[in-house]
Amino acid sequence: MQLIKRTRLLSLFVAVLFAFGYIASFTTASNAASGPLKAVQAETIYEGNTNLSGLVFEPSKANPTEKDWNKVQKCVLVSVKSSNNKVVKAKKLGSDMGEQCLEPVKAGKAKITIKYKYSGKKYTITKTVKVKKYPDAIESITLNGKSVNLKKQKYRFNYDVEKYKKTSAKVKIKPASGWEISGAYIYSRKGKLDNNKDLKPSVFKKGSSISIKKGYDAYMFIILVCTSGVNEGDNFTYIVGLYR
Repeated sequence: MQLIKRTRLLSLFVAVLFAFGYIASFTTASNAASGPLKAVQAETIYEGNTNLSGLVFEPSKANPTEKDWNKVQKCVLVSVKSSNNKVVKAKKLGSDMGEQCLEPVKAGKAKITIKYKYSGKKYTITKTVKVKKYPDAIESITLNGKSVNLKKQKYRFNYDVEKYKKTSAKVKIKPASGWEISGAYIYSRKGKLDNNKDLKPSVFKKGSSISIKKGYDAYMFIILVCTSGVNEGDNFTYIVGLYR
């Protein structure tokens, strides 16, 4: 099977994960605050995910009052910049402090610099962001009894197959040790999203047959939960994309 580029899938991945709440949370490290604000959030962000999550801001003063919290709402975002766009991209979407976003690209660290205005003065905040590798939660995938080469995939969260002509597919997922399938659903697409349907996890455990509309691309979203280790209890989404 021939593997293809994932540009068609990225925008779909963002929209669907936001809708179903399966976007991985993002993580930030070392914070340097200037002025009335500080950037906070201590979660993890994973390579390849196009979740456009931004930094969170709080009053820089210890034991802030309501007046200090009101200052946060009055601050105006001027710019946001990443020191390494190959690790994480930073975008300014508007003038509100919440209208900045981070897009993780690959594992590594990058310093995010945020400039803003408050009461006529300019301030700068820096925050170091660490991007982790997406977990290797899947040991093997078979499509109609044939193995999908996982090593050829650019990202760990999706596996794409080109020129799939059948109107059904048997996809069997074998989770890696310490992982299990907790949920699944499928999207069909022909120009726009169509025919969203939940699937039982057992469909991918057993490799049961799944119907696909003729002429439609199919995106199978499999949610795996970590049952042990540092990610215990966390859910991660993986995608098998079949293209016409």
